[in-house]
Amino acid sequence: MPADWNRKSSVNKSQENIGLLLMEATGLWRRALSNALKPYCLSYVQFTTLRAVQFFSKSEDVSQIKISEQLKMDINQTSQLLQKLESKNLIQRVSSRTDARVKQISLTEEGEHILEEMSPVIQAADTEYFSALELRKPIFVNLLHDLVRKSEAS
Repeated sequence: MPADWNRKSSVNKSQENIGLLLMEATGLWRRALSNALKPYCLSYVQFTTLRAVQFFSKSEDVSQIKISEQLKMDINQTSQLLQKLESKNLIQRVSSRTDARVKQISLTEEGEHILEEMSPVIQAADTEYFSALELRKPIFVNLLHDLVRKSEAS
């Protein structure tokens, strides 16, 4: 492994390369959240998917396509993820009344319960990780929104 990929050099290189720094920070954040989720035998992506199903089902029917679009995931990857969650009895998929090819997704009681239990755990891990930003957090959030808006406009 090249010497410039050790921890200290990686941070120095990151200061020159914002993409590398963002990738590094995201990886560390996801690791912190994954560690918090270990007792629940769920990955962060699975948790996020459950949250998306919960959020969208409050106002509309939730389909695999809707989840895929919202999470910016490939439709095949989304399908595999939903199959995994269904096998854990956290969601259910039912054919749409208007189009049998479309599956409507909803949380099961067990899915609702586990989300309720996990949410404060994830919130605590999130708060701990981003505590390094202190008063600069609103600025950081605004900058991330700017990046997302610019990317979506392209």
